[in-house]
Amino acid sequence: MRWTTEKPSATGWYWYHVRGTIPQIAKLVWLGSALYVVHHGLLERFPADRWAGPIPEPNEEVKSDLPYQAGPQDVAAPRH
Repeated sequence: MRWTTEKPSATGWYWYHVRGTIPQIAKLVWLGSALYVVHHGLLERFPADRWAGPIPEPNEEVKSDLPYQAGPQDVAAPRH
């Protein structure tokens, strides 16, 4: 996988990098002609400098040894 400055052409998981920050992974979606990043459950439009992907999603079932499944109660409320 290599970095590119061309925007992704398909929805999926990608590495992205904005100059001055560390690279991150996010789900990207196209809505009409605009590319959005799913960030904390919200859609955000912003320009990244470089992209790499798509990253294939695992094709196996997720199994957990935890006694509970994580839910909304496990997510901190946004700070304003």
